[in-house]
Amino acid sequence: MDTDLDKELKDKRNKASRFRQHVNPLSRKYQEPQVSSTDTSWVSTNFSDPTLPLHLDIGCAKGTFCLELATQNPSSLNVLGLEIRSPVVDYALGRRDKRGLRNCHFLACNANVDVGAVIEGVVENGGRVKTVSVQFPDPHFKKGQKKRRVVTPDFVRVLGDKLTSDKVGDEHIWLQSDVKDVLDDMRDAFREDERFIEMGEGGYWDNNWTGVPTEREISVFNKEEGGEVWRSLFKIK
Repeated sequence: MDTDLDKELKDKRNKASRFRQHVNPLSRKYQEPQVSSTDTSWVSTNFSDPTLPLHLDIGCAKGTFCLELATQNPSSLNVLGLEIRSPVVDYALGRRDKRGLRNCHFLACNANVDVGAVIEGVVENGGRVKTVSVQFPDPHFKKGQKKRRVVTPDFVRVLGDKLTSDKVGDEHIWLQSDVKDVLDDMRDAFREDERFIEMGEGGYWDNNWTGVPTEREISVFNKEEGGEVWRSLFKIK
């Protein structure tokens, strides 16, 4: 007979399985800004101390990584996850509320459209973005779909503009993928912007720099045939 915990876990799996896995970020629906550049009250509303350094996770999915990172740093770090699929964000927010976290939040938006406004909102409320992660983004394998990938030259440019305007010197960008071509593509985009310095002498990182694995990361390493993850770390000049 299933226990209450078994039923709860099954319910979570059933809800998660209903989420659409892939969307086209270039469609008109996702090109409309979702984060106001003038009303930044969402920051103070959702973070008990908006002045804490913030980790920004791009494409956070169901929020497992963000929730764990926030749980491990309750009084020293705010964590914000951006996810393009609104139902997934609602699910992540529900998980956050069950944990009672006041240093974690999730926004439904297209990072390529709204990341600038997001960072501005954090800064206007007395905080700063200390770290940014892009972990296991949708690879968009099909021919002609690479332009849908989240890390583009424009995305890197906006990050560079916003992060360098308020830099302290410890700002980092953390990249991970289980598809080598995707990681290399992201890495090349950051290499081409002179405001970012690649750490580790140009090689791949063996271990997770954050110390907190994502759901995808755990899944890759749990495969019977084994799996690989490619990683790279950049720092603001």
